[in-house]
Amino acid sequence: SINKYFGWYEGEIEDWIRFLQTMKDKLKHEGLATMPILISEFGAGAIYGDSTFESAKWTENFQLQYLDSAIKIFLNDPDVNGMYIWQYCDIRSSKELEMGRPRSFNNKGIVNEYRKPKAAYWKVKELFINH
Repeated sequence: SINKYFGWYEGEIEDWIRFLQTMKDKLKHEGLATMPILISEFGAGAIYGDSTFESAKWTENFQLQYLDSAIKIFLNDPDVNGMYIWQYCDIRSSKELEMGRPRSFNNKGIVNEYRKPKAAYWKVKELFINH
C-alpha cells in the first residue's frame, strides 16, 4: 500500500509514473514482483465553489485536473490493483493545523462536508463508469 501526494505536497503528478516504476523494480529485486500494488492514499484539496481560470491549488479546477491525471495513471498501469482517493468528504481537522488548512478542514473530499459534489466528483464518476 502506498500513501503519496505527488503533485500536491511534493513534486509533480508525473512523479507517480517514475515512483511506481522504481517501486516495481524494487519489488522484483526483492523477489516480490507478484505482490499487489494498492494506492491507499492520494488526493488534492479544493474549497467547494472556488474555481479559477488558472487552476490554482485549493480550487475545484485543480482538484479535478489532479484526480483526472492521477486516476488515469493508475488505471493504465496493469500492476496497480486499486486506489483510494483521500478522501470522500471534507472533514474538520485539528485546531493545531487550522492555520495551514483553509477553514480548519481537510478539504480533500470530492464532496464537501454537506455531501455537495465538487467538480472532481463528476470526473471521478465518469472515469470509473467509462473504464
